[in-house]
Amino acid sequence: MGYKRIMFAGTGSGCGKTTVTCAVMKALCQEGTKVVPFKCGPDYIDPMFHTHITGQSSTNLDSFFMDKNALCHLMDQRLAEPDAFGVVEGVMGFFDGMGMSAAASSFEIALWTKTPVILVVNARGMALSAAALIQGYVSMARRLGGEGLIRGVILNQVSKGTCEFLKNAIEEQTGVKVAGYFMYQEDGMLKSRHLGLVTAAEVADLDERMNVLAQAAASSIDLSLIREIAGSVPQLQYEEPDFEPLIRSFRQERGTMTSPLRMAVARDQAFGFYYNTNLELLERLGVTLVPFSPVSDTLPENIRGLYLGGGYPELFARQLSENTALRNQIREAVKGGLPVIAECGGFMYLHQTMEGLPMVGVIPGSCEMTGKLGPFGYVEITSQKADAFGMPGTKFKAHEFHYSRSLEPGEDYQVSKANGRTWKEGFSSGSMYAGYPHLYFYSNVEAMIHFVKQMREHI
Repeated sequence: MGYKRIMFAGTGSGCGKTTVTCAVMKALCQEGTKVVPFKCGPDYIDPMFHTHITGQSSTNLDSFFMDKNALCHLMDQRLAEPDAFGVVEGVMGFFDGMGMSAAASSFEIALWTKTPVILVVNARGMALSAAALIQGYVSMARRLGGEGLIRGVILNQVSKGTCEFLKNAIEEQTGVKVAGYFMYQEDGMLKSRHLGLVTAAEVADLDERMNVLAQAAASSIDLSLIREIAGSVPQLQYEEPDFEPLIRSFRQERGTMTSPLRMAVARDQAFGFYYNTNLELLERLGVTLVPFSPVSDTLPENIRGLYLGGGYPELFARQLSENTALRNQIREAVKGGLPVIAECGGFMYLHQTMEGLPMVGVIPGSCEMTGKLGPFGYVEITSQKADAFGMPGTKFKAHEFHYSRSLEPGEDYQVSKANGRTWKEGFSSGSMYAGYPHLYFYSNVEAMIHFVKQMREHI
């Protein structure tokens, strides 16, 4: 399976790859293509736009979180239907990974999955230098074992005339086809803030903006060439990941259960940063996800678990604080042993105060915005005592990215980076995980099964 797939990668952050990717996705969808979206790396926001555009859940492909086997398996499962057309958006620059290596880069994911790449190049102000830049990427890919991966380029921020002027030189000098160009579209642009783009739910006229981008793509990008390149790929090769037998065994074990395992999931303008694969794994383990709004709702009835993900709670701190009934409910539920996962924004919400306003109060101290990026990047966390996921020593791969700080950050988990730096942070109890790191659940399915068993036992 998985015969149609293509990646749009960039020369660097800010080159326009998200805009171009969204434009092509929308244009393909308007032609009747069933686009199945993917995002390289640990981003939460771009996948929201992918999902809105395509109507299909966007999946993170991350070679820090997953080994090659698991990543190819996950991609193949998403492309299982014969008419599926996989579109992958890269992250940062094509080769940018951990430190000065290509590990966990868009390149590594393209190499592992044998996915052909369209390189998005901001060619504004360039002539022959555009060919030199592209040739550099082609040569680097060859040196790293990815000869032939880069199959085309899209020239961003240039006109039709400039594209025609550059096209022959680029193709003659690099052997890479120019798949078109893309001009700045004022009516299609999306705003940004400190954690990235604004979320899809916050853009009232998102459909209109995406239509503008799609119209531009249809008139300036060779979609037939994109289809041709995407169809010239081999079948994905992999062995079944170790976690699949664990999931099958647990599903058989819980087959006799009659009552649903309901888990409240915070989803509103304040909370919305979730890996779709995390939510899907919970569902595969028999959990019924019940969305609710911490801004305006009370806790859903008959829940056995609570998931407070990341987001922008600091922007809605007053509304969250004024929902006193919910704050009291969550505080009592946590004290009563309700299994809870609270990541980043959810962790902030559980503090006594945030930005000087009362919050839930199960985490001591306050949380405040600093205007500076805190600990950032891939980490592995290790529990220092028994927690919601199992015994001491339980590990998860995770990612941190925040501009706030906790005055009482906790010390129940050891956090380790690949460069050897370690520190302690986070809070745990027999039923709760609360900390800045966003966990990747498939990195420890056994621990997630333990968590779901705790949900089953909670009364």
